[in-house]
Amino acid sequence: MRNTERKPCDNAVVKRIELSMKNRGLNQKQLMKALDLPVSVFTQWKYDNGKSYTKYIDEISKILDVSSEYLLSGKEKIEPQISHREEQLLRVFRQLPDEIQDSTMELMRSILLQQEKKTL
Repeated sequence: MRNTERKPCDNAVVKRIELSMKNRGLNQKQLMKALDLPVSVFTQWKYDNGKSYTKYIDEISKILDVSSEYLLSGKEKIEPQISHREEQLLRVFRQLPDEIQDSTMELMRSILLQQEKKTL
């Protein structure tokens, strides 16, 4: 008689997905339903080391409320919060032609240096 019991492969990404599912109180069936995939797909990821999860990683991260970077690497990328004023500055800056962006950067560096000299 053949042993049909399979052991999960050692896939760190799938393990982080499972941990995140546990933290969110979701099971495999619920995650796969949210992704509109059959549960057998998760079984492939878990046991056969299938890596088709990579094309769903952004959706998975949104469902599990974690970053894609965390799922793929285990490292959490912390996005710095920018103020409304900084958003406005960035929006205007991006509309400028490259040469004016370069001049603006030089002007800002010059102002910063002057400020630093004043504090010394």
